Amino acid sequence: MYQAGWHKTDIGIQPDGHAMHGYGHFEHRATGSRTPLYARALYLADAEGHALFFCCLDLGYVTHAMREGVLTALRRVLGIEFDESALVLTCTHTHSGPGGCAHEALYNVVTPGFVPEHLEKVVAAASGALLAARAAAAPTELFLVQGNFEASVPVAWNRSLSAYNRNSDVKRRSRNETHLALDRTMSVLGLRRDGRLQAMVSLFGVHATCLGNSLSLFDGDNKGYAAAYVEHALAQDGVADAVAIFAQSTAGDVSPHFQGPGDIARRARLSGEEEYAYAARNGRYQGELALRILADEGQPIRGGLDSIFSYADLTDVTADPVFAGGRADARTSSPCHGVAFFAGTRVDGPGMPAPLVMGARLMARGLRAARLRMLDRYAPAEREYFRRL
Repeated sequence: MYQAGWHKTDIGIQPDGHAMHGYGHFEHRATGSRTPLYARALYLADAEGHALFFCCLDLGYVTHAMREGVLTALRRVLGIEFDESALVLTCTHTHSGPGGCAHEALYNVVTPGFVPEHLEKVVAAASGALLAARAAAAPTELFLVQGNFEASVPVAWNRSLSAYNRNSDVKRRSRNETHLALDRTMSVLGLRRDGRLQAMVSLFGVHATCLGNSLSLFDGDNKGYAAAYVEHALAQDGVADAVAIFAQSTAGDVSPHFQGPGDIARRARLSGEEEYAYAARNGRYQGELALRILADEGQPIRGGLDSIFSYADLTDVTADPVFAGGRADARTSSPCHGVAFFAGTRVDGPGMPAPLVMGARLMARGLRAARLRMLDRYAPAEREYFRRL
């Protein structure tokens, strides 16, 4: 049996007209709050005293500034020797939350700029929730369950079908089967105390973009609604201070909006209050599946806790010839954002106007071709200079 505790804290950022983070639209500004945005935390410790601190934020992203701030706050209480590998800081990826919480300029462009008050609130909420979860720790049973969404449940669709179908190990899907071109499995860690489910952590990948970029209220989107649904159900069952964490899994190209014939017109018919109802419905699907599979005994979790934290530098890595047109000397470049980053997505939320996207793609292709020609003219030792330009 483990020592475990859980807690949630309202992040408490007041909407004051700053642009929200996610869609990258200057006009996507927060003027109010539809639902609270929480920091939901879980603390686990094994018999040897090895601990894990897990916090999921109702935000669009986790920045280095957030992580460093939370680490500093924890070390003030737990000691400077606190190992950062014991901290997992993640988010739901709602696109209807505050921005301005990064030290990198790119992430703050539309906010506009860095907003110290936002970062301070996030750090205080996350560290406070984590420490409160630790203080509430008591003997708890852990168990793992898994379940699949039925094909008929309209919870998620693959928005990049052509990329999915290029995988050699998948069954190719048509435009009418985008809901099947993804992992429809939800994994849930259940925490049982005194024979009763008290808290949980769900992992299922779907973008928190039910709400579009024309709305102006802070909102937890589908993951926030799923958490609220389960917490309410547990409270109705007599559980005090229940915490349900709905974190992300493989959400890369998984949309909560229909993708297929007529998708753009279908999305256009969904606006305003209908979008909030749609987000709540999507969250309910996730919450219902989680509660249904948690009703089983599940697989008991035993043994010690361990964790690893690392930074991966993907610059200047030798590429497999399979992915480099057969060349054995191909290497990765310094990082850059592709045009797709700025273009957004057809249904969830377009980015810059289509004519600009077309122009940017032409420029990017031309620049890439020019740099590759330049590299081929120089010896390997000299290529390094140009590769890093």
